[in-house]
Amino acid sequence: MLTALANLKNKGKKMRRIPSSTSSTGSFTTYSSTRSKHSGNTNSNNSMKWDWTIEENAYGHSNLDQLSTPPFHQKEKHASETPLKSTLETTERDMYGFKKPVQWIKLQHLNQFEHRYQSVLLRQNEKWIQLMADHNDQFPPVNSRVKRYVRKGIPHLYRGKAWMHYSGAKSKMEAHPGLYQSLLASALAMESQNEFADVIRRDLHRTFPDNTQFACAHTDQDGNVTMDPESNPKLVSLKHILYAFSVHSPQIGYCQSLNYLVGIFLLFTASEEEAFWLLVCMVHDYCPLSMYDLTMEGSNIDQVVLMMMVYERMPSIWNKLANGKCFWECEQLDAMPPITLVTNHWFLTAFINIMPIETVLRIWDCFFIEGYQVLFKVALTIIKMNEHGIWALDDPIDVFPLLQNMPRKLMDCHRFMERIFSPSGIAADLTPQEIDRKRNLFKDRRKQRRQARFKHFVLNS
Repeated sequence: MLTALANLKNKGKKMRRIPSSTSSTGSFTTYSSTRSKHSGNTNSNNSMKWDWTIEENAYGHSNLDQLSTPPFHQKEKHASETPLKSTLETTERDMYGFKKPVQWIKLQHLNQFEHRYQSVLLRQNEKWIQLMADHNDQFPPVNSRVKRYVRKGIPHLYRGKAWMHYSGAKSKMEAHPGLYQSLLASALAMESQNEFADVIRRDLHRTFPDNTQFACAHTDQDGNVTMDPESNPKLVSLKHILYAFSVHSPQIGYCQSLNYLVGIFLLFTASEEEAFWLLVCMVHDYCPLSMYDLTMEGSNIDQVVLMMMVYERMPSIWNKLANGKCFWECEQLDAMPPITLVTNHWFLTAFINIMPIETVLRIWDCFFIEGYQVLFKVALTIIKMNEHGIWALDDPIDVFPLLQNMPRKLMDCHRFMERIFSPSGIAADLTPQEIDRKRNLFKDRRKQRRQARFKHFVLNS
């Protein structure tokens, strides 16, 4: 991977959306049809096949050179011929069904943290019970007390309901009774005509496959593995929500990472409808315009904004990331440092699969109350925490494994959140207004460059 990424150092291409998995390890044929987006062929049988899917990353490079022959041969049998059993092994798991990150943190240290963290959870639970009692069991308006409590974590008992309330999802759902069911019915009726349906189905079994609540891998008596998303109610709900959203927001349709957002929503909501409205609010009310559409312009601009903040707040880090180039030179050439390939993924997934799940949930608590600026605060804090490590690198490309691996070790979510919101933190003074000013600046500059290129084309044609 790093060899491929090294080739990107001087390429100024912007991110573009590939609305399917970017895994380079192949995929299994599922009970729903699986299509290679390059060949256009569709397989709809129920037999187990090893289906290598050639994928492109956001810079247009494929994984073709990484593909090899299947590691084992599978007999083609109908699933009903032999009994199936789950392939999910027994291992250390958290309360949400995720594997504990023992590959990054020793189990002993994880257990020690969880023991200490229990006292934090108990205190927060008591405070929230009192907070709700003080407001007749209704969520109060956002004020300094609510913000302080949220930064210390919303208890599991209230988390999903708090997200629904403060995001506005509950109000939207109540204002549009029956709309979700209508959208879902339309999506199911037009499934064969929906250009996103096949890609959505293909991504179902790739959504948290190691989580007990989303697993759908089964093994028959001969050891043949079959992926059956339809056997898992959570994955069926995931499909329904993504189908309905593709009809609700056709300008977006579907983009990989939306499946992960919905997956988390399903762990904390009481119904598909609630998870659907949380997705609508997150994409349309919190995230920038065109973040998940085919252009991904909103996502690209936010990476320029992030890099400008690094340039202004951590100039020595910028010099290392940009290999000594000036920020404005990179911006003019649309050539941000390759590390934005990593940081862009942070934003698109809101740090899902980037950090331990409890840390992600603490970030989301603040996100739904304080807004999208929280993602910038988190990203800048992570970069700041790696300052000395980045300084020590001989080659700026080596920052990739550093910024990919370090966040996975941030198990102490309580201390991490305190660092993000510390008055002396790297992003303590960051405001939504500053983000908007920078976004508008770079939107205008891009527009001017496009107009200049068009004028040059016309004059020389």
